[in-house]
Amino acid sequence: MYLIEKGRQWVEARTSEVAGELGMSDVQGRWLGDSEPPVYRVRFGSSEQNLVFSPAWLVYCSYEMSQPLRGLIMMEIRDKLEALRRGLN
Repeated sequence: MYLIEKGRQWVEARTSEVAGELGMSDVQGRWLGDSEPPVYRVRFGSSEQNLVFSPAWLVYCSYEMSQPLRGLIMMEIRDKLEALRRGLN
C-alpha cells in the first residue's frame, strides 16, 4: 500500500507542476476514495476531468527508474488540464 500512496503523491505533485506551467493556479485535485481503479479528479472552475490509473501504474510511478511511464502520465495530466482550461468536461 505504501507504494500506491507514493505513486498518488507523485501524481498530485505533477498535477500541481503542470497546472503552474499552464497558468492554472486554482486547479483542485482529489482522489475519489479507494475506487478501483484509482481515480484522481481535477477541477478548474466549473469543469472537471478524471484521471484513471491502474494500481500497477501508481506502484511503478513510485520508482525513480520509471521515466517512460512517468512521461506518459505527465502527457495525460497535461492533456486533461488543457481540456479544463478550454472549458471541456
